[in-house]
Amino acid sequence: MKSEKGIAMMSLVVYVASFLVITLLVGTITSFFYSNVKILDANTGSAADYNKINLYMVGSLKSGNLRSFVLDNSNHDENKLLVTMYTDESHIGYRSHQFQKKGNTIYYDHTALCNNVETFELTKSNQNGKDVVDMHVVIGGNSYTNTYVVKY
Repeated sequence: MKSEKGIAMMSLVVYVASFLVITLLVGTITSFFYSNVKILDANTGSAADYNKINLYMVGSLKSGNLRSFVLDNSNHDENKLLVTMYTDESHIGYRSHQFQKKGNTIYYDHTALCNNVETFELTKSNQNGKDVVDMHVVIGGNSYTNTYVVKY
């Protein structure tokens, strides 16, 4: 008599083939989600960079210690905003800070705020008797716009 112990060759081939199909299916689904996570990371990074710029702009233009500000749009590649602030409540001493785009980086004084900046545009206007600075920035393909009412 023949012994029928173990797994038949045909059953083994079916098991291995089904395991490979399941593995390929899981790998395909995983790679799809992984590529979407990379896109999400890029968008989140540009939003964080915009928040950083916004924080510095609000701190400079709405501090209440502002002495003056000058907007220089003469060179489109290096849009500058020079902010002069009083150092204390006595309004005697003051210091100047500068927002500037050099290449694809926005700097606050010598501190790099964000990279991968395609556009950094600042415009100054007067609305209802108040000085207003409009900012339009494109970071990593994402466009952001904000308006700041200047507080002296």
